[in-house]
Amino acid sequence: MSQIAYLAHGLTLYWPSLVLALGLAAGLCLSLALYPRYNRHSAAVWVFFPFALILGLFFSRVVYWYCHLEQFGSFWEALVDYNRGGYALFGVIFGVWAAAFTVRRLGLVQRMGRLLDAVATGLCLSFAFIRLSELWGDACRSRITLPEGFFRRLPFAVQNAEGGWPLAVFFYSFVLLFVITALLVRFYRQYRRFPMADGSSPNGNVFRLFLLLWGLTEIVIDSLRYDSCFMHFIWLKQLNPYASFVSLGQIFAAVTILAVLIRFTLVRVRGRRGGWKLVLAWLVYLASLVGAGYFGEYKVQRSADYALCYPIQIVSLLVMGGVVWWTYKGCLYKEDIAE
Repeated sequence: MSQIAYLAHGLTLYWPSLVLALGLAAGLCLSLALYPRYNRHSAAVWVFFPFALILGLFFSRVVYWYCHLEQFGSFWEALVDYNRGGYALFGVIFGVWAAAFTVRRLGLVQRMGRLLDAVATGLCLSFAFIRLSELWGDACRSRITLPEGFFRRLPFAVQNAEGGWPLAVFFYSFVLLFVITALLVRFYRQYRRFPMADGSSPNGNVFRLFLLLWGLTEIVIDSLRYDSCFMHFIWLKQLNPYASFVSLGQIFAAVTILAVLIRFTLVRVRGRRGGWKLVLAWLVYLASLVGAGYFGEYKVQRSADYALCYPIQIVSLLVMGGVVWWTYKGCLYKEDIAE
């Protein structure tokens, strides 16, 4: 597809830049619309977004440099020469947390969780448009190439520079993130202020739900690509040549999901809502995690049996998400849920 959206009188506008700018503006507007709902003013959001943009860009570039050392002569070159290489989207989350911490230190908010809850919706919406903007480039490098026929068109596939038609994974990512944004807005309005069973603050739960849903989506999308940000382990290669690399994005997503589950588990235990059901839920979660990792990465690298591996991976991830959601629901008072 042509990247040029407008060309006249010496002015050239490109679709990726327009979509990216639209996504950032939409994310800011959504966060501004939600934050004053439970807070007196929106100054914190206005201060947060410039910091998030700068720090998110920095961390995403640092992660990309770490995973693609061969593309840069030095670390400094990766920070100043933006014509080379790309970005690791999940690195933005580090920048978002650092920006929220900065705003907290400036005294504009009393609790980081409240700010993170509001900006989680805008962040997810911006992520959606960032993925959509990459459709016009050559970054949509899917493992799956569609055969000739009806599906060789958007939104099913996108043509690359070699003339092939790989699966349009970034378009599917855009759709999923857009749906997640709608779910987060609903969650923000209905569940955000529900007290927890152990008496702890509910602040931050919307952001945790974002990490959960984004993480589940990112694991699948990252598995469908062959150019992910990989961590190279020599000892893994010595054990098995098919496990010579591991996706850093998938590791980060899995760790964040696990952290969310641990947080809700601790709330249930402190609120005396543990028991054998919680233990069984953890066993189901661990079994699903093994299934998602084995069939989503190891088996795909070894056999490339996509028809078998990806359905099992998706089902495993859905079970993992269901366990985390069940654990969270058990953290709320029954009368709150009834309301």
